[in-house]
Amino acid sequence: MSDELDVLLIEDNPGDARLIEEMLLGAAHFLHRIDLDGSRPSRSEIHHEQDLAAGIEHLSEADIDVVLLDLGLPDSTGLETLATVVDETEFTPIIVLTGLDDRDLGIRSIQIGAQDYLVKNEVTGELLIHSIQYAIERNQRERERVRHREQLEALNHLNRISQKITHDIITTSTRDELERAVCNHLVEADAYRLAWIGEIDRIDERISPRVAAGVETDSLDEIPFSLDSDSTDQSPLATSIRTGQIAVRRTGQTDSSLDPWRNTTGGRDDRSVAFVPIAYEDFLYGIVTVSATSPDAFSEPEREILSRLGDIIGHAITAIERRDALVGDTVVELEFETADVIPDLVALTSGGDCSITFESLVRGDDAIIVYGRTEGVAP
Repeated sequence: MSDELDVLLIEDNPGDARLIEEMLLGAAHFLHRIDLDGSRPSRSEIHHEQDLAAGIEHLSEADIDVVLLDLGLPDSTGLETLATVVDETEFTPIIVLTGLDDRDLGIRSIQIGAQDYLVKNEVTGELLIHSIQYAIERNQRERERVRHREQLEALNHLNRISQKITHDIITTSTRDELERAVCNHLVEADAYRLAWIGEIDRIDERISPRVAAGVETDSLDEIPFSLDSDSTDQSPLATSIRTGQIAVRRTGQTDSSLDPWRNTTGGRDDRSVAFVPIAYEDFLYGIVTVSATSPDAFSEPEREILSRLGDIIGHAITAIERRDALVGDTVVELEFETADVIPDLVALTSGGDCSITFESLVRGDDAIIVYGRTEGVAP
Protein backbone atom coordinates (compact mmCIF):
# COMPACT_ATOMS: atom_id res chain seq x y z
CA MET A 1 0.00 0.00 0.00
CA SER A 2 1.11 3.55 -0.72
CA ASP A 3 2.78 5.60 2.00
CA GLU A 4 1.94 8.79 0.10
CA LEU A 5 -1.13 11.00 0.24
CA ASP A 6 -1.68 12.00 -3.40
CA VAL A 7 -3.28 15.45 -3.50
CA LEU A 8 -4.45 17.19 -6.66
CA LEU A 9 -4.49 20.96 -6.16
CA ILE A 10 -6.40 22.87 -8.86
CA GLU A 11 -5.49 26.50 -8.18
CA ASP A 12 -4.56 29.30 -10.58
CA ASN A 13 -3.00 31.67 -8.04
CA PRO A 14 0.70 30.79 -7.63
CA GLY A 15 0.91 32.44 -4.20
CA ASP A 16 -2.13 30.57 -2.84
CA ALA A 17 -0.86 27.31 -4.35
CA ARG A 18 2.56 27.75 -2.70
CA LEU A 19 0.90 28.55 0.65
CA ILE A 20 -1.28 25.43 0.52
CA GLU A 21 1.70 23.24 -0.41
CA GLU A 22 3.67 24.66 2.53
CA MET A 23 0.72 23.98 4.86
CA LEU A 24 0.59 20.34 3.81
CA LEU A 25 4.35 19.90 4.11
CA GLY A 26 4.39 21.64 7.48
CA ALA A 27 1.58 19.46 8.82
CA ALA A 28 3.17 16.17 7.77
CA HIS A 29 3.20 14.96 11.40
CA PHE A 30 -0.62 14.89 11.28
CA LEU A 31 -0.76 12.60 8.24
CA HIS A 32 -0.83 9.45 10.39
CA ARG A 33 -4.45 10.28 11.18
CA ILE A 34 -5.47 9.47 7.60
CA ASP A 35 -6.40 5.91 6.69
CA LEU A 36 -5.92 5.09 3.00
CA ASP A 37 -7.62 1.68 2.92
CA GLY A 38 -5.40 0.34 5.68
CA SER A 39 -2.28 2.38 4.95
CA ARG A 40 -1.12 5.41 6.94
CA PRO A 41 0.73 7.93 4.73
CA SER A 42 4.00 9.37 5.97
CA ARG A 43 4.17 12.20 3.46
CA SER A 44 2.05 14.00 0.87
CA GLU A 45 2.61 14.26 -2.86
CA ILE A 46 1.06 17.44 -4.29
CA HIS A 47 0.14 17.66 -7.97
CA HIS A 48 -0.61 21.25 -8.96
CA GLU A 49 -2.68 22.24 -12.00
CA GLN A 50 -3.60 25.83 -12.82
CA ASP A 51 -6.86 25.37 -14.74
CA LEU A 52 -9.84 23.03 -14.80
CA ALA A 53 -9.01 21.31 -18.09
CA ALA A 54 -5.52 20.34 -16.89
CA GLY A 55 -6.97 19.16 -13.57
CA ILE A 56 -9.56 16.95 -15.30
CA GLU A 57 -6.86 15.47 -17.53
CA HIS A 58 -4.69 14.70 -14.49
CA LEU A 59 -7.64 12.99 -12.76
CA SER A 60 -8.13 10.73 -15.76
CA GLU A 61 -4.49 9.67 -15.81
CA ALA A 62 -3.56 9.22 -12.13
CA ASP A 63 -4.88 7.79 -8.88
CA ILE A 64 -5.67 10.73 -6.60
CA ASP A 65 -6.65 10.49 -2.93
CA VAL A 66 -8.21 13.95 -2.61
CA VAL A 67 -8.87 17.03 -4.78
CA LEU A 68 -8.39 20.57 -3.43
CA LEU A 69 -10.42 22.82 -5.74
CA ASP A 70 -10.56 26.57 -6.17
CA LEU A 71 -13.87 27.74 -7.67
CA GLY A 72 -12.36 30.68 -9.55
CA LEU A 73 -10.26 29.31 -12.41
CA PRO A 74 -9.31 30.81 -15.78
CA ASP A 75 -11.53 28.40 -17.74
CA SER A 76 -14.35 27.90 -15.23
CA THR A 77 -15.87 29.69 -12.23
CA GLY A 78 -18.36 29.10 -9.44
CA LEU A 79 -20.37 25.96 -8.78
CA GLU A 80 -20.08 24.91 -12.43
CA THR A 81 -16.42 24.23 -11.73
CA LEU A 82 -17.31 21.92 -8.86
CA ALA A 83 -20.06 20.17 -10.83
CA THR A 84 -17.62 19.41 -13.65
CA VAL A 85 -15.10 17.81 -11.29
CA VAL A 86 -17.84 15.83 -9.51
CA ASP A 87 -18.99 14.44 -12.87
CA GLU A 88 -15.43 13.33 -13.65
CA THR A 89 -14.81 11.60 -10.32
CA GLU A 90 -16.72 8.67 -8.91
CA PHE A 91 -15.16 8.09 -5.50
CA THR A 92 -12.49 10.77 -5.17
CA PRO A 93 -13.29 13.24 -2.34
CA ILE A 94 -13.33 16.93 -3.26
CA ILE A 95 -12.64 19.81 -0.87
CA VAL A 96 -13.51 23.29 -2.06
CA LEU A 97 -10.71 25.67 -1.06
CA THR A 98 -11.64 29.21 -2.02
CA GLY A 99 -11.28 32.81 -1.03
CA LEU A 100 -15.07 33.35 -0.94
CA ASP A 101 -16.44 33.39 2.62
CA ASP A 102 -20.00 32.63 1.56
CA ARG A 103 -22.11 30.37 3.78
CA ASP A 104 -24.80 29.75 1.15
CA LEU A 105 -22.15 28.89 -1.44
CA GLY A 106 -20.62 26.46 1.04
CA ILE A 107 -23.96 24.70 1.63
CA ARG A 108 -24.64 24.41 -2.08
CA SER A 109 -21.12 23.07 -2.65
CA ILE A 110 -21.76 20.26 -0.14
CA GLN A 111 -25.10 19.51 -1.80
CA ILE A 112 -23.47 19.23 -5.22
CA GLY A 113 -20.84 16.77 -4.00
CA ALA A 114 -17.99 18.47 -2.14
CA GLN A 115 -16.93 16.86 1.13
CA ASP A 116 -15.97 20.20 2.71
CA TYR A 117 -15.83 23.95 2.04
CA LEU A 118 -12.81 25.85 3.39
CA VAL A 119 -11.95 29.55 3.19
CA LYS A 120 -8.29 30.12 2.36
CA ASN A 121 -7.50 32.86 4.89
CA GLU A 122 -8.98 30.75 7.70
CA VAL A 123 -7.16 27.51 6.93
CA THR A 124 -4.24 26.11 8.93
CA GLY A 125 -2.16 23.05 8.17
CA GLU A 126 -3.79 21.03 10.95
CA LEU A 127 -7.30 22.07 9.85
CA LEU A 128 -6.52 21.12 6.26
CA ILE A 129 -5.25 17.66 7.25
CA HIS A 130 -8.28 17.22 9.52
CA SER A 131 -10.60 18.11 6.63
CA ILE A 132 -8.79 15.72 4.28
CA GLN A 133 -9.00 12.95 6.89
CA TYR A 134 -12.75 13.19 7.29
CA ALA A 135 -13.33 13.72 3.58
CA ILE A 136 -11.54 10.45 2.83
CA GLU A 137 -13.35 8.61 5.64
CA ARG A 138 -16.78 9.80 4.49
CA ASN A 139 -15.88 8.88 0.94
CA GLN A 140 -14.81 5.38 2.00
CA ARG A 141 -18.10 4.86 3.86
CA GLU A 142 -20.04 6.01 0.81
CA ARG A 143 -18.03 3.73 -1.46
CA GLU A 144 -18.71 0.77 0.84
CA ARG A 145 -22.42 1.62 0.95
CA VAL A 146 -22.59 1.76 -2.84
CA ARG A 147 -20.68 -1.52 -3.11
CA HIS A 148 -23.12 -3.28 -0.76
CA ARG A 149 -26.09 -1.84 -2.63
CA GLU A 150 -24.69 -3.01 -5.98
CA GLN A 151 -24.03 -6.48 -4.58
CA LEU A 152 -27.57 -6.71 -3.25
CA GLU A 153 -29.00 -5.59 -6.59
CA ALA A 154 -26.81 -8.14 -8.37
CA LEU A 155 -27.99 -10.94 -6.06
CA ASN A 156 -31.65 -10.01 -6.49
CA HIS A 157 -31.25 -9.90 -10.26
CA LEU A 158 -29.35 -13.17 -10.31
CA ASN A 159 -32.10 -14.86 -8.28
CA ARG A 160 -34.66 -13.63 -10.81
CA ILE A 161 -32.48 -14.99 -13.62
CA SER A 162 -32.30 -18.37 -11.85
CA GLN A 163 -36.10 -18.50 -11.67
CA LYS A 164 -36.39 -17.75 -15.39
CA ILE A 165 -33.81 -20.39 -16.27
CA THR A 166 -35.61 -22.94 -14.10
CA HIS A 167 -38.76 -22.23 -16.12
CA ASP A 168 -36.80 -22.59 -19.37
CA ILE A 169 -35.54 -25.98 -18.23
CA ILE A 170 -39.14 -27.16 -18.14
CA THR A 171 -40.20 -25.63 -21.46
CA THR A 172 -37.17 -25.97 -23.75
CA SER A 173 -36.81 -29.11 -25.84
CA THR A 174 -33.14 -29.02 -26.89
CA ARG A 175 -29.78 -28.31 -25.30
CA ASP A 176 -29.11 -25.51 -27.78
CA GLU A 177 -32.37 -23.74 -26.85
CA LEU A 178 -31.57 -24.05 -23.16
CA GLU A 179 -28.03 -22.70 -23.49
CA ARG A 180 -29.20 -19.75 -25.60
CA ALA A 181 -31.87 -18.93 -23.04
CA VAL A 182 -29.28 -19.03 -20.24
CA CYS A 183 -26.95 -16.59 -22.01
CA ASN A 184 -29.80 -14.25 -22.96
CA HIS A 185 -31.11 -14.12 -19.39
CA LEU A 186 -27.66 -13.43 -17.95
CA VAL A 187 -27.22 -10.26 -20.03
CA GLU A 188 -30.76 -8.98 -19.48
CA ALA A 189 -31.02 -5.39 -18.21
CA ASP A 190 -27.23 -5.05 -18.44
CA ALA A 191 -26.76 -7.26 -15.39
CA TYR A 192 -23.70 -8.72 -17.10
CA ARG A 193 -21.96 -7.42 -20.17
CA LEU A 194 -21.25 -10.71 -21.91
CA ALA A 195 -22.21 -14.34 -21.35
CA TRP A 196 -21.17 -17.35 -23.38
CA ILE A 197 -21.05 -21.12 -23.05
CA GLY A 198 -17.97 -22.97 -24.24
CA GLU A 199 -17.61 -26.58 -25.36
CA ILE A 200 -14.54 -28.42 -24.11
CA ASP A 201 -12.26 -30.32 -26.49
CA ARG A 202 -10.23 -32.54 -24.18
CA ILE A 203 -8.05 -33.90 -26.95
CA ASP A 204 -6.77 -30.56 -28.24
CA GLU A 205 -7.27 -28.92 -24.83
CA ARG A 206 -9.23 -25.99 -26.18
CA ILE A 207 -12.62 -24.50 -25.45
CA SER A 208 -14.84 -23.20 -28.27
CA PRO A 209 -17.89 -20.94 -27.84
CA ARG A 210 -21.20 -22.73 -28.54
CA VAL A 211 -23.61 -19.86 -27.84
CA ALA A 212 -23.16 -16.25 -26.69
CA ALA A 213 -25.15 -13.14 -25.81
CA GLY A 214 -24.24 -9.56 -25.01
CA VAL A 215 -21.70 -7.19 -26.55
CA GLU A 216 -18.65 -8.00 -28.66
CA THR A 217 -19.62 -11.65 -29.14
CA ASP A 218 -17.73 -11.60 -32.46
CA SER A 219 -14.47 -11.17 -30.55
CA LEU A 220 -14.71 -14.62 -28.98
CA ASP A 221 -12.12 -17.12 -30.15
CA GLU A 222 -11.03 -20.59 -29.20
CA ILE A 223 -9.09 -20.44 -25.96
CA PRO A 224 -6.29 -22.88 -25.06
CA PHE A 225 -5.95 -24.40 -21.60
CA SER A 226 -4.12 -27.28 -19.95
CA LEU A 227 -5.73 -30.21 -18.10
CA ASP A 228 -2.39 -31.36 -16.70
CA SER A 229 -2.50 -31.05 -12.90
CA ASP A 230 1.20 -30.17 -12.96
CA SER A 231 0.77 -27.55 -15.66
CA THR A 232 1.91 -23.98 -15.11
CA ASP A 233 -1.37 -22.83 -16.67
CA GLN A 234 -3.03 -21.10 -13.71
CA SER A 235 -5.61 -19.20 -15.75
CA PRO A 236 -9.08 -19.17 -14.18
CA LEU A 237 -10.49 -21.12 -17.13
CA ALA A 238 -8.01 -23.98 -16.71
CA THR A 239 -8.48 -23.91 -12.93
CA SER A 240 -12.26 -24.12 -13.27
CA ILE A 241 -12.04 -27.06 -15.69
CA ARG A 242 -9.53 -28.96 -13.54
CA THR A 243 -11.30 -28.41 -10.21
CA GLY A 244 -14.92 -28.28 -11.30
CA GLN A 245 -15.33 -25.12 -9.20
CA ILE A 246 -16.25 -21.57 -10.15
CA ALA A 247 -13.20 -19.34 -10.72
CA VAL A 248 -13.13 -15.53 -10.80
CA ARG A 249 -10.40 -13.17 -11.93
CA ARG A 250 -10.12 -9.48 -12.68
CA THR A 251 -8.92 -8.73 -16.20
CA GLY A 252 -6.73 -5.91 -14.96
CA GLN A 253 -4.38 -8.36 -13.31
CA THR A 254 -0.93 -8.34 -14.87
CA ASP A 255 -0.36 -12.07 -15.12
CA SER A 256 0.88 -13.68 -18.33
CA SER A 257 -1.13 -16.83 -17.56
CA LEU A 258 -4.29 -14.79 -18.08
CA ASP A 259 -3.42 -13.62 -21.61
CA PRO A 260 -5.25 -16.43 -23.49
CA TRP A 261 -8.65 -15.50 -22.09
CA ARG A 262 -8.51 -11.69 -22.19
CA ASN A 263 -10.54 -11.84 -25.45
CA THR A 264 -13.45 -13.20 -23.42
CA THR A 265 -14.11 -9.62 -22.30
CA GLY A 266 -13.35 -7.77 -25.50
CA GLY A 267 -9.85 -6.78 -24.41
CA ARG A 268 -10.78 -4.25 -21.72
CA ASP A 269 -8.98 -4.35 -18.39
CA ASP A 270 -11.64 -2.96 -16.06
CA ARG A 271 -13.93 -5.96 -15.78
CA SER A 272 -14.46 -9.08 -13.71
CA VAL A 273 -14.94 -12.52 -15.26
CA ALA A 274 -16.46 -15.66 -13.75
CA PHE A 275 -16.00 -19.17 -15.17
CA VAL A 276 -18.83 -21.48 -14.07
CA PRO A 277 -18.65 -25.25 -14.75
CA ILE A 278 -21.74 -26.93 -16.22
CA ALA A 279 -21.57 -30.40 -14.73
CA TYR A 280 -23.63 -33.42 -13.76
CA GLU A 281 -21.97 -35.67 -11.18
CA ASP A 282 -18.42 -36.13 -12.54
CA PHE A 283 -19.17 -35.22 -16.16
CA LEU A 284 -18.34 -31.69 -17.31
CA TYR A 285 -20.49 -30.46 -20.22
CA GLY A 286 -18.87 -27.06 -20.61
CA ILE A 287 -18.19 -23.68 -19.03
CA VAL A 288 -20.40 -20.60 -18.66
CA THR A 289 -18.24 -17.48 -18.92
CA VAL A 290 -19.79 -14.30 -17.53
CA SER A 291 -18.23 -10.84 -17.85
CA ALA A 292 -19.19 -7.84 -15.69
CA THR A 293 -18.22 -4.18 -15.98
CA SER A 294 -17.71 -3.74 -12.24
CA PRO A 295 -14.29 -4.68 -10.84
CA ASP A 296 -16.08 -5.69 -7.61
CA ALA A 297 -18.51 -8.10 -9.28
CA PHE A 298 -18.95 -11.75 -8.25
CA SER A 299 -19.03 -11.50 -4.47
CA GLU A 300 -19.11 -14.76 -2.53
CA PRO A 301 -22.95 -14.94 -2.39
CA GLU A 302 -23.07 -14.18 -6.13
CA ARG A 303 -20.58 -16.97 -6.80
CA GLU A 304 -22.69 -19.44 -4.83
CA ILE A 305 -25.77 -18.66 -6.92
CA LEU A 306 -23.81 -18.96 -10.18
CA SER A 307 -22.30 -22.24 -9.02
CA ARG A 308 -25.76 -23.66 -8.25
CA LEU A 309 -26.92 -22.38 -11.62
CA GLY A 310 -24.15 -24.38 -13.32
CA ASP A 311 -25.32 -27.52 -11.49
CA ILE A 312 -28.95 -26.90 -12.49
CA ILE A 313 -28.00 -26.49 -16.15
CA GLY A 314 -25.91 -29.67 -15.98
CA HIS A 315 -28.87 -31.64 -14.59
CA ALA A 316 -31.13 -30.19 -17.27
CA ILE A 317 -28.79 -31.12 -20.13
CA THR A 318 -28.53 -34.65 -18.75
CA ALA A 319 -32.33 -34.92 -18.61
CA ILE A 320 -32.67 -33.62 -22.19
CA GLU A 321 -30.10 -36.11 -23.51
CA ARG A 322 -31.70 -39.03 -21.65
CA ARG A 323 -35.12 -38.10 -22.96
CA ASP A 324 -33.76 -37.87 -26.51
CA ALA A 325 -32.15 -41.30 -26.12
CA LEU A 326 -35.42 -42.85 -24.95
CA VAL A 327 -37.79 -41.35 -27.52
CA GLY A 328 -35.43 -41.05 -30.47
CA ASP A 329 -35.62 -43.45 -33.45
CA THR A 330 -31.87 -43.53 -34.01
CA VAL A 331 -29.88 -46.61 -33.00
CA VAL A 332 -26.11 -46.59 -32.64
CA GLU A 333 -24.55 -50.02 -33.09
CA LEU A 334 -20.92 -50.56 -32.11
CA GLU A 335 -18.94 -53.61 -33.13
CA PHE A 336 -15.44 -54.36 -31.87
CA GLU A 337 -13.11 -57.32 -31.49
CA THR A 338 -10.88 -58.18 -28.54
CA ALA A 339 -8.78 -61.14 -27.53
CA ASP A 340 -8.03 -59.92 -24.03
CA VAL A 341 -11.41 -60.66 -22.42
CA ILE A 342 -12.34 -64.19 -21.22
CA PRO A 343 -9.38 -65.95 -22.87
CA ASP A 344 -10.92 -69.42 -22.39
CA LEU A 345 -13.89 -68.51 -24.58
CA VAL A 346 -11.63 -66.89 -27.15
CA ALA A 347 -9.63 -70.12 -27.34
CA LEU A 348 -12.80 -72.09 -28.19
CA THR A 349 -13.28 -70.01 -31.34
CA SER A 350 -9.68 -70.10 -32.50
CA GLY A 351 -10.10 -73.08 -34.81
CA GLY A 352 -12.38 -73.38 -37.81
CA ASP A 353 -15.55 -71.41 -38.41
CA CYS A 354 -16.50 -70.92 -34.80
CA SER A 355 -18.10 -67.96 -33.04
CA ILE A 356 -19.63 -67.01 -29.73
CA THR A 357 -22.21 -64.20 -29.73
CA PHE A 358 -23.18 -62.32 -26.56
CA GLU A 359 -26.81 -61.23 -26.72
CA SER A 360 -27.66 -59.78 -23.32
CA LEU A 361 -26.11 -58.91 -20.00
CA VAL A 362 -27.65 -58.85 -16.52
CA ARG A 363 -25.89 -57.14 -13.64
CA GLY A 364 -26.41 -58.84 -10.26
CA ASP A 365 -25.39 -57.82 -6.74
CA ASP A 366 -21.93 -59.33 -6.96
CA ALA A 367 -21.74 -60.81 -10.47
CA ILE A 368 -22.56 -60.18 -14.11
CA ILE A 369 -24.48 -62.85 -16.08
CA VAL A 370 -24.03 -62.89 -19.85
CA TYR A 371 -26.37 -64.75 -22.19
CA GLY A 372 -25.36 -65.75 -25.71
CA ARG A 373 -25.16 -68.44 -28.38
CA THR A 374 -22.43 -70.40 -30.11
CA GLU A 375 -21.89 -71.57 -33.67
CA GLY A 376 -19.45 -74.29 -34.70
CA VAL A 377 -18.15 -74.77 -31.15
CA ALA A 378 -17.88 -78.39 -30.02
CA PRO A 379 -19.85 -79.13 -26.84
